[in-house]
Amino acid sequence: MRRLGTFLVSFSVLAAPILVSAGPAATAPPGAPAQERAKPALTLKVDKSDVNLGKKITFKGKVKPAKVAKGDTVALQKRIGTRAWKTEATTKVTKKGAFAFKDKPTTATARTYRAVIKKTKKHGTITSPKVAVAVNAWEDFTTFSKGRVASTDYRWRNTSAKVDNVAYPGSMLSSRFYSDYVTTVGEFNLYRQCRKLEGRVGLDDESATGATGQVRITLDGAVAYTRDLSALFTTAKVNLSLRNVQRMRVELSRTDTTVDARPALLSPRFLCTR
Repeated sequence: MRRLGTFLVSFSVLAAPILVSAGPAATAPPGAPAQERAKPALTLKVDKSDVNLGKKITFKGKVKPAKVAKGDTVALQKRIGTRAWKTEATTKVTKKGAFAFKDKPTTATARTYRAVIKKTKKHGTITSPKVAVAVNAWEDFTTFSKGRVASTDYRWRNTSAKVDNVAYPGSMLSSRFYSDYVTTVGEFNLYRQCRKLEGRVGLDDESATGATGQVRITLDGAVAYTRDLSALFTTAKVNLSLRNVQRMRVELSRTDTTVDARPALLSPRFLCTR
């Protein structure tokens, strides 16, 4: 009987369930690949998204958590159109995870910027979201017209006009060779790339005594400027906002068809990007 009891006790011990504690959740060791650790966040902000050529742009950025990239080199990169990204400048990330750049564009083009921190032992490559900046420059009528003429009746010329013996180069002038016209029209695609139009209007000195005319500018179907011209040797100012405009239409009209008149948009200039 004692032998049987011993056997039963031994069997119960062996058959007892073995409990294994799950313990705390597993974590990646310090040397684990970058993709197994939380990826730091990199931000980039610009003080102006629309700037005139020659002006500086200021960028500020931040890395979170700061300790992950403290002391790392961060690059400001620029891209124009579909060209490759180009590094414009580099600096170091501060102990608070901050950094800053200044850039002075040399061409009037729309461009995109981003900040990049290369891969290190502490993290993989970190790239900020992109920020867009439009850089604008003043264009004369000849430069502005390139690639932007949408439709024309060919009764106007891009030429030098003269009012009160003052020359206005690069003017939109109705042609003297079409004496039977009433209105001549030029239309231009702005592609929402332009910001301002500045210039003057008047009757060219070749207009006849008693000539009258009108200059009308329409932006995306809405009349933005109208000026009646009834006096020789005088001009009037044009100053229009072109922001977000797709199509500009300019009409040069002779309001008295019995008298030869040559209304003109005089030396206009346009603040645009490309």
